[in-house]
Amino acid sequence: MSADVDAPTEEPAAIDEARQQLLGLFAEGLGDALLASHIRVGEDLHVRVTAEAWADAGTFARRKLGFGYFGFLSAIDWRPSPFGRYEDAEVDTPLAGKLQAPYTLEPGYTGGGTRFQVFARLRDVRDQREVVLRADVPEDTLTVPSWVAVYAGANGH
Repeated sequence: MSADVDAPTEEPAAIDEARQQLLGLFAEGLGDALLASHIRVGEDLHVRVTAEAWADAGTFARRKLGFGYFGFLSAIDWRPSPFGRYEDAEVDTPLAGKLQAPYTLEPGYTGGGTRFQVFARLRDVRDQREVVLRADVPEDTLTVPSWVAVYAGANGH
């Protein structure tokens, strides 16, 4: 074995220039309403906006950036299940104590400040780009502005 063996070098982090550029357009168009983002190199761009800017973000994506294809709209409750992995794991255990137990939110790629988030996947079919837009849902109202005026398909979701 040779003493001249080079130590392994750390590879530089991969950069996804196309998604970085797209993120820059969202940042420019949404300003302070853009709260966080995450790029999965070669796969996804996730953008989290304020609840108040949710409709504006959808409008901006469609009308200014060309994201005309509405893939889906959904929501998530980031609270861990008090039952563990399966709801019926402890069917004989009283619920009250478990449901009031403290928990820690772990809200995914772009973080979050509330238990609930709404998110949508959009696609620009011409330029083959996709984005996932997210917004924290205020726990006092559990509502965000509608996207139906921008993407009629949002009404079905």
